[in-house]
Amino acid sequence: MGIVVSVILIPVGWIFSYLFERRCSECNQIIFHCVGNRCRNNDAHRLTPQQKDLIREVKRKTADNPRVTNIIQPRPSQTQKRQHTTIKNSLSPQQKLAVEFFEKIAQLKGGEFLLSNNDQRDLSLDDFFAGFIAKEFPETDKISKYGMCYVLSLKPSDFDDAGNFQFTSKEGELYKRGGLDYFQPSSDWVRLGLRVRGRYDSGNDDWLRMDGHPGEWAVGFHGSTIEGTSSICDSRNFRVGPRNMFESDSDTNKLSDQYGQPCGKGIYFASSIQIAEGYSKASVDDKQVVMQVRLDPRKTRIPAGKHDYRIINTPEHARVYGICVKTSNNNRAMYE
Repeated sequence: MGIVVSVILIPVGWIFSYLFERRCSECNQIIFHCVGNRCRNNDAHRLTPQQKDLIREVKRKTADNPRVTNIIQPRPSQTQKRQHTTIKNSLSPQQKLAVEFFEKIAQLKGGEFLLSNNDQRDLSLDDFFAGFIAKEFPETDKISKYGMCYVLSLKPSDFDDAGNFQFTSKEGELYKRGGLDYFQPSSDWVRLGLRVRGRYDSGNDDWLRMDGHPGEWAVGFHGSTIEGTSSICDSRNFRVGPRNMFESDSDTNKLSDQYGQPCGKGIYFASSIQIAEGYSKASVDDKQVVMQVRLDPRKTRIPAGKHDYRIINTPEHARVYGICVKTSNNNRAMYE
């Protein structure tokens, strides 16, 4: 009799599972269709990748770092609390969840986490949370985009993870972009991509191509100070400097619209990151920082006898699209 009951119950269990339950694709929790068809972790699943990344970083650092002071208020006024509640109530469910996480962090530190109208007006919520990370956990590895925001006074929205790249060549190989040669950085370098897609030429991104297309621009490298790098990456604009070593040298670039004429005053770039590194005064924790740039090949001057240099006469013909950081195999936190 018991065997018969077991035989009957097994297919009934299969039928019940098929009709009334499924597993969440995110966390493998069992979800019952008859009680809302909703995973109990659903709100966490709906966080943006950036918010998940930020929360993961805060959890990692909070365990051994008691310094949370700038944003947490030890004794907020009732007005501040009401303002925080008003802003919080206007947020999306994902943003509310992130705010609630920071509220819990603040409680552990003996204070309260408060949003203000300035935060909402000046920054997106993702940028605000990234600012929290940069200010409260500055020892976070500076190769991350959040650490780079702290060092260069940029916003996370200035970066584009699609442009991140770990260079793999041991010595740095010769490539051609926009019809001009350049040396790709060696495996000692990583690149943090800047947000440039759709920014120029009415959204036409042909200048970024890597297949020899006629609209493709050449590649160059530019070294500067921390302040100069910050200003260029923020404004996306270069300035012609006072030193013009090869101003009177003839342009040897056959693609140039001034081939054979003097190069003139301009902004100087290099075809290899090693040369640009020599001009860079920017470093992060002793890691050298150099900008990677695209150059309009028709406006690029190559001085006679100095073929590793590139000169652009006017800033609109040079576009920074990445920040290269010299690191080591044991310190590549960009992807962690």
